[in-house]
Amino acid sequence: MSKAQTGIITMLLVVLLIALSAFERGGAGTYVEGAQSKAGAVMWLEQHELTMRPGSGEALLDGESLAVEPLLVHQGRSYVAIKTIEQAGAGSVYWDAAKRQAIIQIKDTVHGSLDRLVYEAGTQHPYRGDGTALEELRMPPPFLYEGRMYIPVSVLPAQGIAVDWQDGALTWRWSDKRMELASDQVVVTGRDYVLTVMYQQELRTPQLVMAGGGGSWSALDGQVLERGIVQSERKFNRIDFRMQLQPGPNPIEVRSAQAGSRTMEIYWDPGSDTAAELPVRLYAEGEDRVQIAAPTSGYTRLAAGEALEVSGRILHSDPSEGEVSLAVWRFDRAAMDYTERMQEAKLSVQDGQFSGHILLEEGGDYLIQIISPKYMEMSGQEEKGAALWGELRAVVDGAK
Repeated sequence: MSKAQTGIITMLLVVLLIALSAFERGGAGTYVEGAQSKAGAVMWLEQHELTMRPGSGEALLDGESLAVEPLLVHQGRSYVAIKTIEQAGAGSVYWDAAKRQAIIQIKDTVHGSLDRLVYEAGTQHPYRGDGTALEELRMPPPFLYEGRMYIPVSVLPAQGIAVDWQDGALTWRWSDKRMELASDQVVVTGRDYVLTVMYQQELRTPQLVMAGGGGSWSALDGQVLERGIVQSERKFNRIDFRMQLQPGPNPIEVRSAQAGSRTMEIYWDPGSDTAAELPVRLYAEGEDRVQIAAPTSGYTRLAAGEALEVSGRILHSDPSEGEVSLAVWRFDRAAMDYTERMQEAKLSVQDGQFSGHILLEEGGDYLIQIISPKYMEMSGQEEKGAALWGELRAVVDGAK
């Protein structure tokens, strides 16, 4: 990226984040009464242009000079050295000396219809990454010249790069689809939260998913509140995602089919007074089947090595026996999810009652999943399955 572009993008982010901050202060479209609202992410198109002439070793990339292998005309066809794709920043190039093949991997944020193609000198079609021949993509055969692999210009559009001849010069055009987060970690004081994303109108509407622990993610619906917001000669739409946070870390991921994804953490510490009033979270399958007696709150603060007592009763005749399981996960910030499975406790059910405890000896944020005895009929299986009835959250201070 040129220095001029870097300056433009930096200015764009600053301007957009200022605009988002204005929305946070109660601007247009706020629809969750009492909810906290934060600038979440900005998505935009970064346009690129490369111009080169036949026989010249100099090209213009976004207005700045770039030394390149010359554009060649061979048997009436135009060819470019594959190295130029890497020099332009549109992708990566690899050479397989054993197979005498060149591999072009276009950047994820460029998105051609075929991001990864393999080229072989003298062959009139490229190959997919798995070696499958793309015979429907016929082309003038690539060739080797002075140790460089040259491919026909006509194949570039299939990899997301538009080409155009004008006044004896060949111009490539492509765009990076970019996304930046305002912050990768936010600490909040309330349960209701609204995350704002500004995305350039040419891009598809982004999505947001929230981690549920153990590798599970669930999608959240967003609401487009404003369209055509003009900033730095671009037009943006604003979408807000409303969510109800759980105590402790709430990992979320902003996803775009074109600009990739970014993950951030929203941390809610409810404080002792609010925590005492938080109920144990029960899922749909557990609402009518189990009642948790202890702990009385869905969020508990413990010292390292302190026991967490768990007890309750089953409200339904099925299941009437078996074991209630407690799956204990610790939050891993590197993975941005509750992926460290620390232990699993089994609590025997007797006369519909169960009780037991778990020891949390290491500091951190914990998710404890309450899993039913096996009572659910599973299609095509003789053994019955268990259901996820609910969850507890805990934070453990320090180390034992």
